[in-house]
Amino acid sequence: MKYSAQAVSAAIGHRVSVRLRSDNGYQDLLGVLEAPDAIRKRDGSLAQFDPRLVYAWRKVESISEVGKGLPLSLRIKTIELAAFHTWLPRHYEEWGSWHLRIDAGITKRANSILVLGDLHNSQDLKIENEIARAQKLFDQSRVPLVFMIPQPLGEKTQEFLLSNNWRITGEIFTLIGDATLIAPLDETIVEVSDHPSAEWLAVEGDHALHELFKRTPAFYISLRKAGVVVARGRIGFENSWGILTRIFVVENERGKKYGEAILRAAADIARSQEIRQLALHVDAENTAAISLYTNNGFRRHHSVHFYEKVPDVLPLIGCC
Repeated sequence: MKYSAQAVSAAIGHRVSVRLRSDNGYQDLLGVLEAPDAIRKRDGSLAQFDPRLVYAWRKVESISEVGKGLPLSLRIKTIELAAFHTWLPRHYEEWGSWHLRIDAGITKRANSILVLGDLHNSQDLKIENEIARAQKLFDQSRVPLVFMIPQPLGEKTQEFLLSNNWRITGEIFTLIGDATLIAPLDETIVEVSDHPSAEWLAVEGDHALHELFKRTPAFYISLRKAGVVVARGRIGFENSWGILTRIFVVENERGKKYGEAILRAAADIARSQEIRQLALHVDAENTAAISLYTNNGFRRHHSVHFYEKVPDVLPLIGCC
């Protein structure tokens, strides 16, 4: 969120999280905003800062039960938009309830149309015209056009796609959890940074995502064995949500609870930011990862389908 005079004025008296640029990277402040350049911290001290150094900030919403009292469609939109805003693409356009994202072609989350509802007056001709318009943009960037549709949103869009030679080519689950119910790490065995190191990126060959990571503030978690990073993860925040991504353990080190350590570290970070609600995407066929998450209190909130045109042969790119 831009640190503008109008937005800051409305936030005075509210709890906020502010990330400042510093010589050593970033500094985070959490507390009640008393003035555009001052935050009252939990210990009662007043931290003053230079508003010109603000890199990112947000109001900290009060902790509430995940999704309590909201319609399912609204809960889905809230979660998926939070996930989107912690994974910003190079190019983004909002077409009503369609959110067009184009990046380097590495992940489908950053290279797809996120459908959070049908277009206004969704007639087949209008959907067809908008798909043709989107296809030109994706072709110009040399990435395949993919629709990412949380279920059961966008029913008319899905009906049109299935009737016009589009097929479901992948499925992920969106899981949600409560950071306060995840056991904290009982010892310091991980490293946390506000930027991905070269070793962190190398674990799963994520160097091509480095520019994407720079667009949103996040915490990067690493676990080393004999000096080598063998497990890693990432957590970013949007409104009252902590979004987990890139949790990965190298193949020959699996089964040693390293993934659980990364998950617990992410929950510790969320609690330090006064964030309770957590969400993540996981491939529907990744039973080992699903077991890890559900054993730590996560539950399936909804599924997401990826649609691609057939019989075109499309390059395989990861989901998250």
